[in-house]
Amino acid sequence: MQSLRLNKLYFLEGVERQLFAGKSALVAQPLRALFDIIYLRKLEANAIHGFIAEMRFEADDFFSITPLQLEQMAPIYKHKRMALC
Repeated sequence: MQSLRLNKLYFLEGVERQLFAGKSALVAQPLRALFDIIYLRKLEANAIHGFIAEMRFEADDFFSITPLQLEQMAPIYKHKRMALC
């Protein structure tokens, strides 16, 4: 399995600590999880629309992501492809 090349200071950006049956786990927020999938699948910017169509969420939810939210995710990933998506 390919690992995520992340900037160390931003490893926990978009990740929350949650309890499950008394045990804690780190769980990605939906936007962070989405970006991780895009990164791991090596999707280019022009492939994002097809990717969204395959997912089980409303496209309106995806397109309602604000520029501020995108800015907060940008420093997480080292690969420049993610800045273009």
